[in-house]
Amino acid sequence: MENENRITKSVAIVSVTLFIMVSALLLFAGIGVCSATKLPQSDSLNPDFLSYLKNPSREFYGYIPPPVNRKHLATIPVSVATPVKLPARFDWRDYGMVTPVKDQGSCGTCWVFGTTSVLESDVLLKENISYDFSEQSVALCVDRSWIYLYDDSTDPCQAGGSSTLASSVFIKRGSVQESCNPYNTYALNCDGSCVCDNDSCPGVKEVDGYRLVADTATEIEAIKTAVYNHGPLIVAYQHNSNYLYNDPVYGYIHDNYPCIGFANHMVSIVGWNDSVPHPNPGHGGTGAWIVKNSWGPDWGNNGYFYLAYSSSCTSEVAYLLYKADNPDEELLYWDEAGHITSVGYRDDSAWVANVFTAPDSGTGNLTHVDFWTTSNNAEYELYVWDDFFGSQLAHQSGSLQEYGYYSIPLNYAIPIYAGQRFTIGVKMTTPGYGYPIAVEKGIPNVVKPPIQSNVSFIRHTAGDSWTDLADYGWNACLRARVTREVKKPDLRVTATWTCWHDNCTICYNVTNIGNGTAPAGHNTTLFVDGVVVAHDPVHKVLAPGDSYIGCFKDYNWTYTPPDDNITVCADNDNIVAESNETNNCFTNMWKCGDVNMDGEVTIGDVGKVWNRYLDPNYALELPWAADVNCDGAITIGDVGKVWNRYLDPGYELNCCCGNIHEERRRW
Repeated sequence: MENENRITKSVAIVSVTLFIMVSALLLFAGIGVCSATKLPQSDSLNPDFLSYLKNPSREFYGYIPPPVNRKHLATIPVSVATPVKLPARFDWRDYGMVTPVKDQGSCGTCWVFGTTSVLESDVLLKENISYDFSEQSVALCVDRSWIYLYDDSTDPCQAGGSSTLASSVFIKRGSVQESCNPYNTYALNCDGSCVCDNDSCPGVKEVDGYRLVADTATEIEAIKTAVYNHGPLIVAYQHNSNYLYNDPVYGYIHDNYPCIGFANHMVSIVGWNDSVPHPNPGHGGTGAWIVKNSWGPDWGNNGYFYLAYSSSCTSEVAYLLYKADNPDEELLYWDEAGHITSVGYRDDSAWVANVFTAPDSGTGNLTHVDFWTTSNNAEYELYVWDDFFGSQLAHQSGSLQEYGYYSIPLNYAIPIYAGQRFTIGVKMTTPGYGYPIAVEKGIPNVVKPPIQSNVSFIRHTAGDSWTDLADYGWNACLRARVTREVKKPDLRVTATWTCWHDNCTICYNVTNIGNGTAPAGHNTTLFVDGVVVAHDPVHKVLAPGDSYIGCFKDYNWTYTPPDDNITVCADNDNIVAESNETNNCFTNMWKCGDVNMDGEVTIGDVGKVWNRYLDPNYALELPWAADVNCDGAITIGDVGKVWNRYLDPGYELNCCCGNIHEERRRW
């Protein structure tokens, strides 16, 4: 009996030991171990969105409040520095930074036009280039998980949306030119047969930031500051034709006050005027936003109108950040639908992680981590781990002022090979708000994203195990940007010379120092004193490391005292896409007597000309510059003249490359 008890006890000890060991291993990975932590919970949906679902606005122009609840932002103001005193009137039209008014026609696509207009102005403001981006492309290319947008015969024409939906298209695939996909209301009534222009229209600019300035009508100073600092802003408001007044001085002013309900139209703010009266008898004071509409230039004040401060249920005031579209960059994500709701442990801090597999398109670099913040004044700690929560590859932290979408550049790019699995994680802290993690989820008849298992995780604290978000029907809004390594050529001119003493044709050597192949068919160009004088076509394909020697055969150079600036540029017409477009040119100053090519005639030049006179095989960097007698040979007379020039900078030398035979006849 004692032995049986001893055996039973030993088995129990071994079992407990194994359990502890296995649990420890699982805890080390942070996966699948039960803990006494709280369960993650979801914030409620936006009450304006729920109200719309129950009772859509009678006057519908296309704007629908988004599902995500942002009402808490009114009590968590952005921490900003001391505000700058702003003028009583400001209008970006005065600076030519607003693109022309467009017309959404019979479709409820204001959410597309209002967002696109702001992106166009942002590019115009930063680059002084006016683009006309395609609204058609945005309306057709929202992710198909938003089932309500494409399930009716009049969709997406009459489906409606918000700036976050429009921005999601610019984030994932970029803007395209209007000329590639022109606006056509008939083609937006496609009854589920709509096709995105993914493969037919190249991207131009790609949004990588969305910042919510205000979600209420009362934050006047914050909105002014954002207009002044960032340019025109997206804005939603409740349009009611009964509150559109025609003032004899200011023209059309919209003043719905007090406003009950939610916004139904999206436009863009381009400025403000504190002197505009509030025509609504129940609304005292003055001041209004200068607003660009999308109902054509014949509506309102030439397509514009005034929107009275603190009126008309103003909301969703936002600006965008963008960069040039990069076809070699891939955005990895599991949240097809984007930010639908916010989750957490009713505490202002939580962790989130996503596991990705690098594309099979070759090696590259992990360069950015993207995510939505759920509140103002957020703080983050970002981690990158190899494989499935393996060894740590990166760690950095920061703070983010405004609610929005952020693309965080890593402090250093992390090499990623094709098919490699890696994990990104973020500890997010949102002071004063208990749901710090942005996720997608399904909403019946509205959005139905595919929820993937074992790729998206959440935990409360660093000591807790990771929980699969799919268990709750969620995927995290946490993304990775991977830039593919693209092999490109790099053409560099490495030397130039003349064919002395036979003639004065200028020749060059161009070498491909890149890691990609340069096709044939590009030109090398010769400049003399900054003037284009000749081209030489390169008919040879240059693999990495290959060189090509060419000459400008149709041009005989003649030296012009006191010196000539000789520049030869490879691929001067920019035919070849290179890894470095700034190192194509090779420049030298050629001066008679200056065989060292250092810009002056020195004792070193005298010595080298003397050495060449003694030894015809002695190499000179610039042999024609030693032939100051123009007789096709280096003689004692040349040595003497170069010596005289060294002693007396005023002593004239005139090498006559190209006129050798004529000079011989003259002598």
